[in-house]
Order: sequence, then C-alpha cells, then structure tokens
Amino acid sequence: MAEELGNVSQACKIFGFSRDRFYRYRELFDKGGEIALQEISRKKPILKNLIEPEVETAVVEMATMNPAFGRLGASNELRKQGVAHLERA
Repeated sequence: MAEELGNVSQACKIFGFSRDRFYRYRELFDKGGEIALQEISRKKPILKNLIEPEVETAVVEMATMNPAFGRLGASNELRKQGVAHLERA
C-alpha cells in the first residue's frame, strides 16, 4: 500500500500502524519474506493459563447468549449450571 500511495505515512494512517512498526515489519519481510511475518504473529500459549475445552465452550456460549452479563454474572450463572474451572496440577 505504501508503494501504491507513494507515501508511508498515509499507508500507516490507513492501516493504523505507527511508522516505526511499518519499518520493523518491512525489515523482517525483506530479510525473511512472509514466513518471518507469520512467525511474529504466532503467540505461544501459556499452558498454565489454559482451561478445559468444555469450560471454554460454555463461557463462549454464555457470552453469546447473554451479552449483558458481566464477568461476575456470567461466572455465577455458569456455576449454577455446574460449569466450573478446575485447577490443573
């Protein structure tokens, strides 16, 4: 986009990037191509923060069906339904 516009600042404004970020990404792209950009976009999961898939599904469904619930309301409702996060050892 920066090449098409001939203006890095304008392209950054359109995409909501800082110019610093643009130049860092361009340097990565120049050195390693698209693969280098894909590597920075992958977040490595923090295993101790993961929850059981069933709990995650229940939370997503609760948030979708009841968007007005806050986190406390959703947590209380899920607990009433018997859905609870079990601590992993």
